[in-house]
Amino acid sequence: MAYYEVSYAHPAGREWSTWQGRMGENRVVTWNDPEIGSWNFKVRACAQSIDEDQRRSCTSWSPQLFVYTGSG
Repeated sequence: MAYYEVSYAHPAGREWSTWQGRMGENRVVTWNDPEIGSWNFKVRACAQSIDEDQRRSCTSWSPQLFVYTGSG
């Protein structure tokens, strides 16, 4: 099984959180009422083996992306 891992830090959080999403075209993730401030993101692709030990392999993390969200 192949999937993406998106690691992010939001304005109120000082630690990174990770979200996993399925591979495929046109994948979009949205947050309702996102916090205003500095968001940081990085992404990598992973694959889970079908062996009994369930090993996974992942690419290196992408460069970090910084996004500032302001009030409308």
